[in-house]
Amino acid sequence: EGGFSRIRFTMEQNVEYVLAGMTDSVQTPYLYRKASLIANVGKGGDAGSRGRGGFGGGVNNGGENAPGRDGGQAGTHLTNLPANGIFGSVTTFTATSPDTKATTPGAGRTLPCSRGVYYRDQGVSACSDVGSVKFRWSDGTEISNTGTITRGYKAGYNIIQTAGNKETSTSGNGGNGAIGGQGGSNGYGGAGGGGYQDGSVTVVSTQLGGSTFSDAKVILRVVT
Repeated sequence: EGGFSRIRFTMEQNVEYVLAGMTDSVQTPYLYRKASLIANVGKGGDAGSRGRGGFGGGVNNGGENAPGRDGGQAGTHLTNLPANGIFGSVTTFTATSPDTKATTPGAGRTLPCSRGVYYRDQGVSACSDVGSVKFRWSDGTEISNTGTITRGYKAGYNIIQTAGNKETSTSGNGGNGAIGGQGGSNGYGGAGGGGYQDGSVTVVSTQLGGSTFSDAKVILRVVT
């Protein structure tokens, strides 16, 4: 089971908010205000032939260790993310220095701010705003039908692929999260990924596990 949380926050008018990680390969929601990650929940670890994976953590929870002797281990929950990130050992993506990539069965750690590709190559720092502009893809292509608002999110490089790789074929991979879950060994499951929030949201409720949807899911409710 993935982590489950309810949060409340005020969205500013004409300010960029981005939901990332809702793809098949990541399945872990990450919410950004401009460049900064403000909240995420962790993905559950995959089961192995000898046991289930660990639950993903809600926004204030680390992931759960996978049960069993050789189940994957979850990382410690962090209240502040270091500036440098670590790709998990499942992904084939290559880290750009000073970021690194874990080796099997190691998990990774996401970035507090998106670095992108185009903006990084322009010398724009990760946590900086990029002005009142339209959205750009990672190669710099401007998306003409997007609004001209205050933006900071930099597409293409944010290290949200943090899951640890299984050590043996019958074991389970860990889950993605702010701190990813380690992969399992000898038929045991992978650990759950961890959740995070930067202190700018109000946490209504949060828990380990609780999300049993087949795909990652976010429900937005507007309260006026």
